[in-house]
Amino acid sequence: MPAPPKQRKIAIVGSRSVGKSSLTVQFVDGHFVESYYPTIENTFSKVIKYKGQEFATEIVDTAGQDEYSILNSKHFIGIHGYVLVYSVASMQSFEMVEVIKDKILNHLGTEWVPITIVGNKSDLRPEQRQVTPEQGKALAEKFKCAFTEASARYNENVTKGFELMIEQIEKGENPNEPSGDSKFNLVREFGSWERYLSRSLGTEADIVLCPQLTVMLRRVVYGQWYTFNGYSLPALILDVTILKMLDVNDFITERGGNPQKIKESQRRRYAPEEAVDEVIALYEDHRKTQYAATQKAKEDASELLQQKIDLEKEKKTWLDAAAEKEIILKKKIGTIGNIVHESVPVNNDEDHNELLRTWAPEGATVEKKDVLSHHEVLTRLDGYDPERGVKVVGHRGYFLKKWGVFLNQALINYGLEFLDSKGYTPLQTPQFMLKEYMAKTAQLEQFDEELYKVVDGDAQNDKYLIATSEQPISAFHADEWLTAKDVPIRYAGFSSCYRREAGSHGRDAWGIFRVHQFEKIEQFVLTDPEKSWEEFDRMISFSEEFYQSLGVPYRVVAIVSGALNNAAAKKYDLEAWFPFQGEYKELVSCSNCTDYQSRALEIRYGTKLQTEIRKKYVHALNSTLCATERALCCLLENFQTEEGFNVPAPLRKYLPGAPEFIPFSKELPKDTTSQKAKGKADKAPKPKVAPVGATPTEAAEKLNDLKLYNLIALDGRCMHNMHLNQMIDINIEPEILHNSET
Repeated sequence: MPAPPKQRKIAIVGSRSVGKSSLTVQFVDGHFVESYYPTIENTFSKVIKYKGQEFATEIVDTAGQDEYSILNSKHFIGIHGYVLVYSVASMQSFEMVEVIKDKILNHLGTEWVPITIVGNKSDLRPEQRQVTPEQGKALAEKFKCAFTEASARYNENVTKGFELMIEQIEKGENPNEPSGDSKFNLVREFGSWERYLSRSLGTEADIVLCPQLTVMLRRVVYGQWYTFNGYSLPALILDVTILKMLDVNDFITERGGNPQKIKESQRRRYAPEEAVDEVIALYEDHRKTQYAATQKAKEDASELLQQKIDLEKEKKTWLDAAAEKEIILKKKIGTIGNIVHESVPVNNDEDHNELLRTWAPEGATVEKKDVLSHHEVLTRLDGYDPERGVKVVGHRGYFLKKWGVFLNQALINYGLEFLDSKGYTPLQTPQFMLKEYMAKTAQLEQFDEELYKVVDGDAQNDKYLIATSEQPISAFHADEWLTAKDVPIRYAGFSSCYRREAGSHGRDAWGIFRVHQFEKIEQFVLTDPEKSWEEFDRMISFSEEFYQSLGVPYRVVAIVSGALNNAAAKKYDLEAWFPFQGEYKELVSCSNCTDYQSRALEIRYGTKLQTEIRKKYVHALNSTLCATERALCCLLENFQTEEGFNVPAPLRKYLPGAPEFIPFSKELPKDTTSQKAKGKADKAPKPKVAPVGATPTEAAEKLNDLKLYNLIALDGRCMHNMHLNQMIDINIEPEILHNSET
């Protein structure tokens, strides 16, 4: 088990306008600020890793002063080391470094203290400099301390400066031990309402609750699970991990928000609009509690030790309450879906999806036909083996074989080549993800109904098999800051996908239309928020072009507001025609999630001005191009003949021999789906069946002279040639036994 993180406190000191805050914000928050207002003392936090050891580091960004005749006593309490900053464009700020250093040593009554000198603004041209690198190195040698030049603007050597500081602290034989109750601290993230709260639980482990950086939480949790202020730690982790949500500022009118707009979106989703008022109330409660804690932090009792201890305890009580309220607030915000686009049809029933357009090849008739079902066509091509699939895998298991493999692979290759020609970058993704990232891109209910968990004995590194390549791709740029020149970023994701389909019992249970494992080509785009709706139209048009090239009749529908998942502001489905079933079925789902996912994943965009309250995030969009097994089902039904299967032209070059036609090579079994195939089967002796309502024992007695049974579940599941003991093993309820002709 790794060692727990060490607590370290660093003060960053220097003259005015040398860029202390710019360096700190660049290091902690990952972006550059030209100026920091107000220029008062502030505190930040970040975990720094040095030689395999993690250091939970508190950084005190002091107010700049031209004269350090008086240093505040709190600049010495509990400080382990000092980063002394000057500007390479100011000789006066360079000379002030020695003055500051002497004041620190005199106050502490020591001859040495861990120090790192940082010359900021190293990106300036030579003629703009007043201090050379050699002068900086010479001063560091005189002080016997570390030195580097850095550029906060271009993030050059910024991290190095703080790592050197940790190195200097660790080199000291007796680094200053923090005085007072140093295990508690409030750390403020610049430019954001979130707070990172660090506290000690007992004496065994420190836990950092970090609402936007779950990895920090996971890195510092050690030992057994704890109970904290009424929360069990696993529940607490879940609460702060499920972060896909709206910006809290969207709820607050005074911060430029529009709560009425969110309420209207909730009404469109047929979701409780009172949740918006609850968020506002929780925000105000949290804000007042946090303010009270901040006021306690400003009270100066440093001269009287007992008063200081009492004040720290009182401050801790307020901050504990604020932390708990923040967790409740975030959890409530997480229940509210993205703002529904004004063009989305308002209804709670998908039967009322809005029809936008239809397409069919010239001369094609879109009607129910007396043809084979897709799984029968694939069976006659000897393209898959469901019986052995069920034997090996269980329900919905299958093996693709021969032409099934080649046709499926052809769709994969054609889909990737198609999107590559449209300017997409092919990206083959991992097939599982860490829970901390899956939680930021998948909805909570998906964990129970859709996702498979990978168990390896390490609870802190839980992994989940992906349900779509959208999930890992959405995390591909997590914690990155994109600019206008970086976007749009368009990926053609390819992966195997895994879905439990726990909520789909009885739906499309035969064939390979709805299975637990399949392959998919996915469009995923990160773009400028002002251009995301153009990108949305572009993505659905590419999906339409793809299926037009294959000659598949389809329609495009706008999904009603009540059926949208929380992340989607708007969604279109492309539904293709299945002639055996006589209905359109979904092949493509195209969604604009705006900044709902990217906020959780901290994929920033553009420059945040000092006057702006909100951070800017890229917009994320996703659209199926081709779920290959499902698309293959559609092709099999639409391009079958009496003798075989006509291969769509775009796929031929990917098949062995580039055939235009694949003849049937296998007869159908007697248990079949289509009326067309039943003609011959009806002439065969009918199998014995168990009566409706028979118990497994009664069924076994009545059917003990048979080895195989042809059974269909009344809820839609179909078991081909399943042994009775297999039926019992998979817990099929006795009341669903029925004659296979039903």
